[in-house]
Amino acid sequence: MVARTLWRVVLPLGAAGLVLGLLSGYSRTGWLGFRLPVRLVMEHGALMTGSFFGTMIALERAIALKRWWAYAPPWLCALSFLLFWVGESVIGYALLGIGGVGMVGVFGWLLSYYRYFPFVLMAGAAFLFSGAWFIRLAGVPFVRVLPLLMGFFTLTVVAERLELTRVVGVERKALRWLLAVLAVLVVGIGGGVLAGQWKILGIALGGVGGWLLWYDVALQGLRRSSLGLHRYVAVALAIGYVWLLVVMAISSVSALEGYLYDAFVHSFFVGFVFAMVFAHGIMIFPAMMARKGYAWTDWLWTPVLVTQVGLGMRLIGDVLGAVPMRLWGSGVIGVGILLYMVLVLWQTFRLPRVQ
Repeated sequence: MVARTLWRVVLPLGAAGLVLGLLSGYSRTGWLGFRLPVRLVMEHGALMTGSFFGTMIALERAIALKRWWAYAPPWLCALSFLLFWVGESVIGYALLGIGGVGMVGVFGWLLSYYRYFPFVLMAGAAFLFSGAWFIRLAGVPFVRVLPLLMGFFTLTVVAERLELTRVVGVERKALRWLLAVLAVLVVGIGGGVLAGQWKILGIALGGVGGWLLWYDVALQGLRRSSLGLHRYVAVALAIGYVWLLVVMAISSVSALEGYLYDAFVHSFFVGFVFAMVFAHGIMIFPAMMARKGYAWTDWLWTPVLVTQVGLGMRLIGDVLGAVPMRLWGSGVIGVGILLYMVLVLWQTFRLPRVQ
């Protein structure tokens, strides 16, 4: 009963973080109908990566553990939304940082019982998440915090793919290659935070994308599967992995600034991260809401297509410096994301409850 009450309050706060994050993004790109206070517009990244994703990722693990204390991290991340809303950004960063420490503690507890490699990666991801917000709390610009958050999402996705598909068991060589790529990722994160250099980070992200494209079991079974659900998940995953290769290509540009920086950031966070949400959300949201089955419908292909079209428009606008194209691209992206959330929640509530 306590656990059910906790997620019923935390989940709406996290969802509010997503909505406000999208609206602040619209305001940043110039949509006149979505003018928000400057203090909220400036926290677009924090609302999306911290208040929304931090809450959802921590909440997913708390529900799986069924321990009341595991709900502290998602609560802290969710409450950051309210602090950003009232203009107390410093306290909001502090809550996100402490929430990250709590996530490290959760995975540390798991590791004390289970010597399992994906939990090591998840603990490392939580450490990067926490570090990002404490550094931001110290006044470091968000652009220097971004590499830590990119590392957080990358390690989290890799860990979840290992956990879901048991891809570690494919062959030892695969794990060695992965460890080598992740070592480069750590170096790239350091270069991004300390010197604002993106090339090594971009190479590492491309390496992760290539590794996942080659070794992910879900993609290997794509041709053999006739089920719409399996095809959908595999295609969404493949789209995300390919976007990591695009991120690598963009990072090779000598001067990653202005619109090209925008293309780099959104190729990762929309192209990669939200593709992972589209692939996993149909499994995660029902589990979080104590429902049996998957929130699957053929209509879910629509938000995937809409989001990809919007991202393509935004990147073309970035490369060409075409402001209207960027503007409409950002609008289409938001529509695709919200459409996905509505469809998944609708399907989730139609599923039977777990007894």
